[in-house]
Parts: sequence; C-alpha cells; structure tokens
Amino acid sequence: MPEKRIVMTQELRNELVALTSQMKALSKNLSGLYAFNRIPLNKLGNAAKSFAQTMGSSETVILLHDDTFTGNAKNGFILTTNRFYSKRLWTQASSIKIVDITSVDYMPRGSGGAHMMQIHSKTDEPLNAHIGYVEAGNKEATVQLVEQIVYALQASIGMSASAECSKSENSQPATVRCNGCGATVQMSTICKFCRQLA
Repeated sequence: MPEKRIVMTQELRNELVALTSQMKALSKNLSGLYAFNRIPLNKLGNAAKSFAQTMGSSETVILLHDDTFTGNAKNGFILTTNRFYSKRLWTQASSIKIVDITSVDYMPRGSGGAHMMQIHSKTDEPLNAHIGYVEAGNKEATVQLVEQIVYALQASIGMSASAECSKSENSQPATVRCNGCGATVQMSTICKFCRQLA
C-alpha cells in the first residue's frame, strides 16, 4: 500500500493559517516562532542545512522555531506537511513523519533544566524539541499549537485520499509564482529551482 501523502490544498492552508494566526494572540514577541511566509529565508536556509537536510521540495513549511540565542536557527524545529524536524544544542538532528505522530506533550522544566516539547510516534522513540526561548507564558500554548497543526494535517489525509479518488478540485495543491525565479511551485514550499520559500 503506498504511503499516504498530505497535499496542501487551499482548504487545508486556510485551516492552518487560522491556527497559526493564534500566534499573534499569544504574545507580541514569540521569541523565534515563525509561520508560513513570515519565516525569514536566512533562518529557514540555516535550519534546513543544520537539521532538515532531507526536507523535500514538495514539503510545505508551516512553522519554524529558532531555538538559538544568536538567532541563526541552527537549532530548533521545522514543522512541514510531511515531517517534524528538530535539533537541540549538542544533539543530532532527528525527524518524525507527521502520519506517525501519536501525541505532542509539554514537558516542563525538569531535572535537565529545560522546557521540552515531546513528540511521540508509532514507530520511533519520542523526539524531544527544546522550546526554551519561547516566552515563559507561551510554552504550553506553543505545544498546543503544534499539536493542533499535526492533528489538522493528519485529518486531511482522509480528505485528500477521498478527494483524489473523486478528482475533486480541492485535492489539487495550491500553487504560486516563486518570488525568486518565477517558477510555478506549491504554495509555502522551497522552490526546487532557486531554493527560496515560495
């Protein structure tokens, strides 16, 4: 059976934009949390090189968390339509497929002294993403936002599969012109031609 793939339809994008708009309500300063086209390209490039090297051009980048003191985004997490990528200071990069995530939990400061988001999977050990640079009052809300986005993506798989069977217009990925080179690409993906966020 072929692997289920999440397709970024306009309907799904609208739902995710509505979810990420909650970020503004959390705080004026979310300390390194960015969504969709508000993700700085230099941060996305650094993060992709540091811990999301396997990210495909068909993946839509939804969230990026820069978990560095210097703001270079070489540690943190990226949430895409296909995977959750993460890297903490002094650790190896890791990722989990969105379809395999079973829960997203907030782990308050414990014996290790760090606030973590723990991603549980059907197939792998839990992935721990550091969220120390998110403001104190927003750590749990950030984890809840990630959880809501993951569940929305997972719910879309059934919709996408049935829409593809019926050849519905909603199953077509939303496309835009890349600002960097003008190629037609899927919305909020990295252009495979010039490697800029579309």
